[in-house]
Amino acid sequence: GEHTEENVYNDIEAIYDYLINEAGIKPSELILYGRSLGSGPTIHLAATNPNGIAGMVLESALLSIIRTQCRCVSKSWTCDMFNNIDKVAAIECPTLIIHGTRDCIVPHYHGRHLQE
Repeated sequence: GEHTEENVYNDIEAIYDYLINEAGIKPSELILYGRSLGSGPTIHLAATNPNGIAGMVLESALLSIIRTQCRCVSKSWTCDMFNNIDKVAAIECPTLIIHGTRDCIVPHYHGRHLQE
């Protein structure tokens, strides 16, 4: 299919549904992992399925796509993709955020702001 934000979300939701409904894995047995761009669908899944996920690990997670190129943290744009900063408040599972200070693609302050 097309490479769109919505299709990425549909893909991770399909995987989650398969694991829960077909493979018989309980949400309480799942630890989600997302790295860099993969933090978008991971945060989306954790935010939209708040009940019972065991935990989540985010490595070099981004606030949003546009924010990787500019330092604006407070404003969200409708044209932006993977607005993780707007979704983290809905996450209820324990979360570990890892972000190196020498990351030249996703600035390290992204991880700090997601944690806050």
